[in-house]
Amino acid sequence: MAKKSFFEMKIDTASSYGSDLLASDFNELAAAAKKLAIHVGMVGEWLEMPAASILLIVVAPNLIASTLRNNFVGVAICLVIAGYLLQEHIRASGGFRNSFTKANGISNSVGIVLLFVYPAWALITNIL
Repeated sequence: MAKKSFFEMKIDTASSYGSDLLASDFNELAAAAKKLAIHVGMVGEWLEMPAASILLIVVAPNLIASTLRNNFVGVAICLVIAGYLLQEHIRASGGFRNSFTKANGISNSVGIVLLFVYPAWALITNIL
């Protein structure tokens, strides 16, 4: 019968080896934390930029919308957008007749025409 062999695990008798590894890890961690603190101090001015850009992105659309609403310029912008959408829809459908005959084109055409008619009517009432 064959003798079973097992792996023998040898343990290092010097217990200071593990503590040396931990001490070097803590030293590297402390050095990285010091470098991070120095870099954050140097880049502190740049931290204001994301906050300013977020504020601009959030506040600017409301400012522009409230400025242009019920104004001649706002109506003109709406007319330009509606005309562009109507022209692109007619071109994608293959002509004016096809834009009203296709099943999904009818609702799109009616919506875009209404988007075009309302600002035109508002422009006429503003002029008169």
